[in-house]
Amino acid sequence: MTKIISIPLFQVGILFLLTSAIWFLITDEDSDFKKKIFDFVTDGLYYFVLTTLVLNIILNLKDVLNEPYRALLFSSQTSWIALLIVGIFLSYREFKKKTLFINQKELYINHTLNFFLLLGLANHLFYYYKYRSLHSVLFIVIYFVLYLVKDRIKHSQRNEWTLTLLAVLHAIIMYSFSNIILYYQIVFYPYQIISLFLIASILVFYYRRNLPSKQK
Repeated sequence: MTKIISIPLFQVGILFLLTSAIWFLITDEDSDFKKKIFDFVTDGLYYFVLTTLVLNIILNLKDVLNEPYRALLFSSQTSWIALLIVGIFLSYREFKKKTLFINQKELYINHTLNFFLLLGLANHLFYYYKYRSLHSVLFIVIYFVLYLVKDRIKHSQRNEWTLTLLAVLHAIIMYSFSNIILYYQIVFYPYQIISLFLIASILVFYYRRNLPSKQK
């Protein structure tokens, strides 16, 4: 049992499931609506894993042929590219959907981002428990504060600003303390994680650009 618990993939899976359960319990929306968001997140996870595996084979074909297990290694480069591809694809897919009313789309974006903020908070709590690093504490504070105050901001582009702020704060902390950061056992470099947050901000802006600017 101890060997199973020590497997990184097992730890990541448990962390994701626990965080998802907490998000589901504390989110004040009906179950069907929360299920739509959870399905979106798990779809993203599925496509991310699949895309990363394919990219590993394509970009490292010779190494994979010699040592097939290398196809399962999620490098920072392939993971970054996979997240970009999946993020753009899912944004396009959601934009084309007609199943949500216009007044629901803003809530959909808000609670999806809240979900990711909780996943980020859980990630840094986990790595603080493992390594007791100062920059983990800083990220814990950032994610916790953003989760608490984001929905109290009345600005129509609060979600875009939240993602942009995350990009800026990651840049400051990473260039000050460490040139890498771990998210669910995947190593990211500053330019990768910063670009992901900035591109996510642009995608959110594009997705909600035709929505009413008035917030609830």
